[in-house]
Amino acid sequence: MNRIVITAIIIAVYLFSSLSKVSAAVFINEVFPNPSGSEESSEWIEVYNSGPDEVDLLGWKLSDDGVKTYLIASGSAISVGGFLTFEKSVTKIELNNSGDVVRLYNPQDQMVDAQGYSSISEEISIGRSSEGGGMWVICSSPTKAASNNCPLPTSTPQPTLTPTNTPAATVAPT
Repeated sequence: MNRIVITAIIIAVYLFSSLSKVSAAVFINEVFPNPSGSEESSEWIEVYNSGPDEVDLLGWKLSDDGVKTYLIASGSAISVGGFLTFEKSVTKIELNNSGDVVRLYNPQDQMVDAQGYSSISEEISIGRSSEGGGMWVICSSPTKAASNNCPLPTSTPQPTLTPTNTPAATVAPT
């Protein structure tokens, strides 16, 4: 009897630690909230798997600022280093052009990632500067289901003020 209990505990600990690792490997990677034209078919949220194993997203959830939640269905596996895009026409999540928060939850209903944004121009996405990590930046061109094209901002050089000699007054002959 004790052997069965110990085995069950070991299996439970292994499964729990595996779930934690999987949750930590899937991230929101890019969001496209303001396409030109019809937003019904063009808005999307992209997730990325940075882990060492394929992840079945069955039971995972996406939401926008807690207003609408989409339960991810079966058949939504994401390969190692892969991208999976969820379009508004399927999720019914309406991303606000004036700003919103996108959240990703695992099957245990734990939030594993979230990203907010403020007002965003048409045909611009926001994404991570590197897949599954890095800071969130404005992407000049959306990269749906592909590596992000979201360069880190560069600092603007500040001019250095260099004093110049004050010209001396000249005396003109009279």
